[in-house]
Amino acid sequence: MKSILGALCALLIVQPALAEPAPVQVMVLGTWHLGNPGQDLHNVAADDVLKARRQDELARAIGALAAFRPTVVAVERVTTAPAYEDARYPSFTAEQLGIDRDERVQVGYRLAHVAGLEKVYGIDEQPTNGEPDYFPFEKLQASVSARGQEAALGELMADADRKVQGFEQRKASRTMTV
Repeated sequence: MKSILGALCALLIVQPALAEPAPVQVMVLGTWHLGNPGQDLHNVAADDVLKARRQDELARAIGALAAFRPTVVAVERVTTAPAYEDARYPSFTAEQLGIDRDERVQVGYRLAHVAGLEKVYGIDEQPTNGEPDYFPFEKLQASVSARGQEAALGELMADADRKVQGFEQRKASRTMTV
């Protein structure tokens, strides 16, 4: 009887350790460049996110996103390994929301601040030190040209431009809330 009771106690102690961990939840959120630096192949004409209407929408969106209880926020910024920390976040203040149109500030830093996070991480694909280039557009253009397929690439680019224009028209009458 003692051995059965001992085995049951051992199972009760070991069982929680054997349980599968809860799955990691990840939310990926994309935005257009709110400050529109014009550095992409296809750029969205951004309206002024510093206007009261857009600031209110962003505040509501961040409130909804904060309900997810993020423990990590990453923004599009080149950072260095192994920490990948965005060195600009520690100097963030709420006053920046009224002067800086950059989506990293308006969405990333604001969300991290509301969530009480001490760090924001930067992720951006920019090849360095022999790393592969994951967006070698110049090589693509050269390959297309070498094969006489400029018209096909031109049509794909024109289609992307049409999609950007359609997005611009839709966003003019919609909110930024989630």
